[in-house]
Amino acid sequence: MRTVTYKLRFSLFFLGAFIFSDSYCQTNYLPGYIVNLNGDTTKGFINYRNWEINPREISFKQNPDGSSLNFNPLTIKGFGVLDEIYTSAAVEKEISFYSTDNLQHNAHLQIESDTVFLQTLFNGVKSLFVNTYKKEEPQFYIKQDTMFKLLIYKKYLKLEDNKSVVIENKNYLGQLTLYLAGCKNIQSKLKNTRYNKTGLENLFSYFYACTDSEISFQRKSEKAKIEFGLLGGISNTTIKFESEEYPYLVNTKFNSSNNFSGGVFLDLVLPRNWRKWSVYSDLIYTKFALSGHFDDNYHPANIKLGYSYLKLNNMLRFNYPIRKLSVFANIGISNGFVVSETNYKLEESVFHSNDVERAIKETRKHEQSYLYGFGTKYDKYSVEFRFEGGNGFTLTNYLQTPTKRMYFLLGYKF
Repeated sequence: MRTVTYKLRFSLFFLGAFIFSDSYCQTNYLPGYIVNLNGDTTKGFINYRNWEINPREISFKQNPDGSSLNFNPLTIKGFGVLDEIYTSAAVEKEISFYSTDNLQHNAHLQIESDTVFLQTLFNGVKSLFVNTYKKEEPQFYIKQDTMFKLLIYKKYLKLEDNKSVVIENKNYLGQLTLYLAGCKNIQSKLKNTRYNKTGLENLFSYFYACTDSEISFQRKSEKAKIEFGLLGGISNTTIKFESEEYPYLVNTKFNSSNNFSGGVFLDLVLPRNWRKWSVYSDLIYTKFALSGHFDDNYHPANIKLGYSYLKLNNMLRFNYPIRKLSVFANIGISNGFVVSETNYKLEESVFHSNDVERAIKETRKHEQSYLYGFGTKYDKYSVEFRFEGGNGFTLTNYLQTPTKRMYFLLGYKF
């Protein structure tokens, strides 16, 4: 595929500017409270960030127009905003990596002490907390008396038969066996409990149902949301022929092709961060048709090229809300599969009868492209401008047919 163009670099910059603006410029003060070191509660407004990683510091105002004060786990006992409660706690963290690519041949726990804001998942006779200090690697805690105990889990590598295999230290299962002993059937549930939010939340829900105990607080997990709908609009396709061996293509003027494009989309909206990130996919039908005349004294020819595709597009999308509207930018890849083909050259020779042949002898049935674009959404409706650069449709040596497409698409979400 060709080198990423200036337009693609601009799109990356555009997407990065969105993220920077979101991370550093936006404020969102919502009603909340803080608990000071003496245990007194002060109501006010907290700059809520829909944190994916537990905050190290928060901004608090006693009234919307007042000045803000910053607090960390050493200066307050905790805070609450919306349906989230955070408690200051001196804890131990296991700082090994979970991802397989970063695992080490080291079974020993790598413990580090820290004072953090733990997010409360369950509060009652038995409590569960989480500290997400690295993306996708949350650590969980239970409370015994006044102490917060780390539920121990570690992945590491071990040599077996001269091969590295992944081993899991699941001490958390033993800890929870003792901690949740009030439920006689807890062991049957524990053996299938994974070290993640979903697994542990299901386990604690089971415990409370089993013991008929009252839950004083339960944080309801955000889940990914699926949206789907229809797309329709126009595409503009331009082909640039690059070759020294095919003058009848390079020296023929082909106008760009405007055609209908449309299909269906599915948007997997990810939780946290105000649901600004999503994994977006669509399946669309698009086509182009080119025709031109090769002006030559001895071998003039009429040329027609046309292809229709089903294209599966996959993109990462970032949404930025502006009041009732939201603007978005996305970037990704496309895989197009040929549905139909028009490919011929009619040679108008002055010496013999007209001859018809394929303009391009070898063509590919699968086009790969990069995509980027931006747009806006209001309620169920969307407008999007999208740009695509593909590797074209030829397999012929010494001929390149890079494609450039622009889309103007309207969307409707069901």
